[in-house]
Amino acid sequence: MEGSVTMSRTKGGKVDQLYGLVVLTCPKGHELGKVLRQPPGRWVLSGDGWMSDRPLDLPLQMECSTCRADGICHDLRGSWDKIKALAVNLENNPTRGRTKYVLGG
Repeated sequence: MEGSVTMSRTKGGKVDQLYGLVVLTCPKGHELGKVLRQPPGRWVLSGDGWMSDRPLDLPLQMECSTCRADGICHDLRGSWDKIKALAVNLENNPTRGRTKYVLGG
């Protein structure tokens, strides 16, 4: 889950690498993590809000350390099916490669 991924959607006007990136946030807008779908169906996760070492094997639940430090405890659950559908739709649209998904909002 560590490290950064450099992504390019176009090269010389042609689609070079298709991907769908879903940025997960809390209701206050703090970034919790990212879910990247790379063909053929490989999922790459990054971020600090994951509550498990293997989040794809469990129901989606995250935590926001920024909100927690301010004394706010959100119920940050979401749907893996929704995130996967968003990523697949983004992957099929070469003009748009990322979207935001608000957990608990």
